[in-house]
Amino acid sequence: MKSRFPMGFWNYPGAGQLPASEVERWVRCGMTLTQSPFFSYDTNKKEELLPLLDEAARQGIKIIVMISDLTYRKLLQIGEEAYCELFKKAYEDFGKHPATYGFYVGDEPIGQEASDATIRAIQIQKEMAPELTPFANLHPYYRLCERRLYSGKTFQEWGDDFMQRSGTKVLCYDCYSQMGPDPDGVDNYFYNLNLFNELAKKHGAEPWITLLSNNHFNYVVRGEEDFLWQINTAVASGYRGILWFFFYMSHSRNCYTKCPVNEFGEETETFRNLSYMARRFHNMNSDLFFRLRHKKTYHVVRAYGGYEIFPGDTHKFIRQVDSVHRLPAVISFFEDEEGKEYVVLMNNSKTEAGSFALVLNEKVKKIIYVEENGKLEREFTQENNPFLHTFHTNKEGTFVGDWLTPGQMMIFRFE
Repeated sequence: MKSRFPMGFWNYPGAGQLPASEVERWVRCGMTLTQSPFFSYDTNKKEELLPLLDEAARQGIKIIVMISDLTYRKLLQIGEEAYCELFKKAYEDFGKHPATYGFYVGDEPIGQEASDATIRAIQIQKEMAPELTPFANLHPYYRLCERRLYSGKTFQEWGDDFMQRSGTKVLCYDCYSQMGPDPDGVDNYFYNLNLFNELAKKHGAEPWITLLSNNHFNYVVRGEEDFLWQINTAVASGYRGILWFFFYMSHSRNCYTKCPVNEFGEETETFRNLSYMARRFHNMNSDLFFRLRHKKTYHVVRAYGGYEIFPGDTHKFIRQVDSVHRLPAVISFFEDEEGKEYVVLMNNSKTEAGSFALVLNEKVKKIIYVEENGKLEREFTQENNPFLHTFHTNKEGTFVGDWLTPGQMMIFRFE
C-alpha cells in the first residue's frame, strides 16, 4: 500500500534467510519503511541483500539497512578510522540504492560512552552520506533512570546534548509499558510520548516510536483494538513514524509469543490484526498525518503522563469535550501547510466504547468532517447529517460527535 507515512518493524533474521519475495508480505501488512535483515561483512555477501532491496524499490518501500558492523558498539571496538572504511564500503554497496533510507546505528545506548559513540556514528554517517538518514533507537525514560541511562544528567540535559551534537532528524525510541499489567504503564507511555515529542520539536526532528506487536515479558497485545489504540495514541500525540517490535519469530523463544510470523513462516492472528489496522490507518489518514504538523495535545476526563486536561472555553470554536460515559479521551490540534487547523478527538480507553462529542460555540459557521486522508470533507448542518450519532444544539452549544471504539478517532475542521 502506497503511503508516505513511515511504518515498519524490527527485522532480526540474517541476510540471506529472507528471500526477496518476503517484501510482498510486508506490503500486505501495511509496511512502508522498514528494516532490512541483519547483514555482516564477516558472514554475508552483498548479493544476499541486494535482491531484497531491488524488490523493496519496486514495491515502493524504503529500507533502513541493518549492518551490524556499523553500530555504535562496533565503533567503540574498532575506532573511527576503521569504522569510516567500513561505512565507505557499505555506502558503495547499498547506500546509493533507491530503496535505501539510511543505515542502522544501534539500539538503546546506555550511559555516556554509548551515547557519545551513537552521536559520533550518526555524525560520521551524515558527513559521508548527507542524503541518507542514520537510524538509532533510544531507550524509553522511566522514573529514577537518570544515573543508569544518562550518567547523572537530567533527560533534558542529556536530550539537548544528544540532539545538538548528533543533528539527527529522526528521534526514535521504544516503549511497551502501555501493554503491561501495571496500571501506571499507560501513564509512563504517555509521559514518554510527551517527553520525546517535545524534544524532537525543539530540535526540528521527526518523532518516531517503536510499539509492541507481540507478547513480550509480561506485556500482552491481545487483538485489533490494541493495535488501533497504539497507532492512534502515537499519531494523535504528534508522532510521524512507527516501528513494531517485532515481526519474525526465527525460533521458539521464552517469553516471546504471538509474533506476526511464527518460526514456521506462518502468518498468525497477530499478523492479520496488525495488517488490518496498519492498512486501515493508511487508507483513512496516514498521508493526512504525514503532511500535518502537530500543535498541541490535551487529555479529557483523565490526564496521563503530565498532559493537561483540556481547558474549557479556551479554543476559538470549542467550548468543551463531552465524554458521555466518562471515558478518557485525547483531543489534539494540527495544522496544514496553508494554516488550516484540524481537530482530532480520540477515545483513549483501551477496553470500552463510548460516546464523545465536541461542544462548539456560536462562532462556528462550518462543521467539516475529514475522511480519506483529507480527500473527502463532509460539511454538516442540522439538515445534512448522514451518520454522526451526535449532532444537536442546546443552550450549551452545538454537539458534534459519535460513538468510538477503544482507540478510534474522528477528525474535524471548523470555519
